[in-house]
Amino acid sequence: LSCVFSELDCQDTTHRWLACTRLIAKMPVLAAMAYKTSVGQPFMYPKTKYSFAENFLQMMFATPLEEYEVNPVHAKAVEAFMILHMDHE
Repeated sequence: LSCVFSELDCQDTTHRWLACTRLIAKMPVLAAMAYKTSVGQPFMYPKTKYSFAENFLQMMFATPLEEYEVNPVHAKAVEAFMILHMDHE
């Protein structure tokens, strides 16, 4: 994180909290990157036009040569799963 957010001071508790928050927020991107690497496909970057769940599905299953259409039923299911999982951790 220090390469991207160089203003962070590790001695400051608010900066450490911000760094932890940013790292947790990057977990879906890291999970998608690990999956795409494991199956030998190129990594797909997140797009700002999608919601959290739609972005996760797009990063997991899209390919560079084809436009990926996110199924709204799948996106809603992923969103519900993430909310339930995060709420009970």
